[in-house]
Amino acid sequence: MDGYSQVQSEKTNQRNSEGSALLGSRATLASTNKTTALGSPPIDSWDDSLVPHHRSKRSEHSTSNSQTLAHLLKGNIGTGLLALPLAVERAGVLVGGLGLLVLGVVASHCMILLLQSSRTLCKLRGKESLDYAQTTGEAVTYFLEEQNLLRNKRLFLKKASGVLINFFLITTQFGFCCVYFVFIGISFQQVLEDVYGVSLRKEVAIAIFVPLVIVATWIRNLDELAPLSTIANICIAFSLLVIVYDEMERFLTDREDIKAAVRVPGGVKLATYQTLPLFFGGVAFAFEGIGVVLPLENKMRRPEHAVSVVTVGMTMVVLLYMFFGVLGYLAFGAKIEASITFNLSSDNSVEKIFFSLAKLYYAYAIFAGYLLQFYVPMDFLEVPLYSRLRLHHLEYRFPHRRNWVFSTFQILFRLTVVLITAGIAVSLPDLEDLISLVGAFSCSALAFIIPPCLEMLTVFPQRKSRRWWLPLFVKDIAITVTGIVGFLFGTYSTLVNIVEYFRKNG
Repeated sequence: MDGYSQVQSEKTNQRNSEGSALLGSRATLASTNKTTALGSPPIDSWDDSLVPHHRSKRSEHSTSNSQTLAHLLKGNIGTGLLALPLAVERAGVLVGGLGLLVLGVVASHCMILLLQSSRTLCKLRGKESLDYAQTTGEAVTYFLEEQNLLRNKRLFLKKASGVLINFFLITTQFGFCCVYFVFIGISFQQVLEDVYGVSLRKEVAIAIFVPLVIVATWIRNLDELAPLSTIANICIAFSLLVIVYDEMERFLTDREDIKAAVRVPGGVKLATYQTLPLFFGGVAFAFEGIGVVLPLENKMRRPEHAVSVVTVGMTMVVLLYMFFGVLGYLAFGAKIEASITFNLSSDNSVEKIFFSLAKLYYAYAIFAGYLLQFYVPMDFLEVPLYSRLRLHHLEYRFPHRRNWVFSTFQILFRLTVVLITAGIAVSLPDLEDLISLVGAFSCSALAFIIPPCLEMLTVFPQRKSRRWWLPLFVKDIAITVTGIVGFLFGTYSTLVNIVEYFRKNG
């Protein structure tokens, strides 16, 4: 289950008391009682004055540091973890392990940059709340106003930047849904073949679950999904333990047929320029939890500890990713699948049962994650869609059937979106290309490109009062360029693989 969707569901359940929350919003992040003018002295991003003062009003809903840490871990440990061994295989154990560490540190830093930028802009612009898109729009407007540029284009650029962020957010969520369909289908396909000897095509396996997903997406109250999420977390923990058991057995056994494929220092693969972009896409897919930061900070009882919580949490995540990514590659080598669960196999009847359970449990967890991931863009798209369709006019013509009209349109719209995501999942060749495409195209923009740009836009007008503004800019430019290069080459390499597949298979 993706943590961003989990946080969105929690915020949605508190909407009546905490105000409306859009995609990735910082639900009611208030500014201080005294609004700061644009011409005021520069504000340090971590000045305590930037911390909202109205939190006591919502103390009953606030979270402790440990609770926030738990949510942060859930928000970053998801399906991308299972694909990291393949990412390491593409880069080699040396570059892959080091790359996981470097990109993990950068992703963690970008989370803090987003938090700092949003806090600063809330103070400077006198806003009570800013989501990811609004933060970007306000940053662009603030920079243009301070530099006295493009006076007639400011409103357009503000809206355009917000639309761009929302586009990446929506494509990311729908991309996750497509990945989840493929994962569920292949997992079910393997279990049927391992346990019952039934051979089933991936397309058929995915189609079997489409009706179930369609019905499940009709659930409108996320409170009803909370038990599913709790069970899903338990299933994930069980599956990860089974994976570690299988990997350790391969290192300790003397059986040649299941012995670990790669033993350091011999047999270590080196990175190539053809596979490095695919490595970046896989890692970016795993480190997409930046959307968790703003809503979690807003709910903290001690928001001034947000940096410490993010630092501790992301340190744990990076170490876990390095452990699973490197160990998985060393255990299976070039035979590693798009998801390491697909490599679980054994002739032992007891192990076969546990491996099948691990696949089914993780597939169930992904199914629950699909429902939450699906809700995020639906919550964001349905309101403007119904407004454009002018469904409110039907209230006057059919006042006694208002609920029926809205329910019918909602069901049809969600049915259409599910069929689209399932169709994309069926049409694409395999899971690894889909993961790399989503990671390189959408996740890299949100996690590596936008946050350093936000810091530059908010810091540049204050550069004269900042002693170290030039090194800060060099750092931000380096991160942005890295993200753009990964975005371009990762997307291009993945699309080339997909086109080549369709060319060979007609």
